[in-house]
Amino acid sequence: MGSKQTRAAELGFRALALPFEECRPGEHGLRTDVIEGIARFCGRGFAVRSNGLPTFSQLVRKGRTAPRYKTASPALQACPQRRGVCTRVYTQTPKKPNSALRKVARVRLTNGIEVTTYIPGIGHNLQEHSIVLIRGGRVKDLPGVRYHVVRGTLDSVGVANRKQSRSKYGTKRGKGGAAPAGKSKGKK
Repeated sequence: MGSKQTRAAELGFRALALPFEECRPGEHGLRTDVIEGIARFCGRGFAVRSNGLPTFSQLVRKGRTAPRYKTASPALQACPQRRGVCTRVYTQTPKKPNSALRKVARVRLTNGIEVTTYIPGIGHNLQEHSIVLIRGGRVKDLPGVRYHVVRGTLDSVGVANRKQSRSKYGTKRGKGGAAPAGKSKGKK
């Protein structure tokens, strides 16, 4: 760092105390024209473009950084499901305009994170200390509920008397269950 740059850093120009690559227009709360003036004062020739886009040589040197995507279910930590213990089982009212008592549970996962999960289906057997398997999937009208309990696994039993969509609710087929795939009900 030259004497002019040191002097500028002492004067409190944060933009100049950084290396050239980290110094971009509009950063550090300074306007682009202010940064250009400071750069001329320090004898620093970096390209400041009015549109804020990088130059071709900057792209060759540093490349573009890919956008970072936020995961919808961070507590799963890139796993398809996680096991946990229910710490509290209760009901919650949904957002407007809906009205109901949705069954939810606070679950402490094996990674130590505690999350609010939705218990799908009609009726459940969960209580405090029940061990459940959770998957991702939010409930649109319950704020903060981003996980679902997987029915029919561990301590959570499947939904009783369910004939359709049984795999989603952990229900066994049983004797009087759905018709076999080959036979159709009703008229031809």
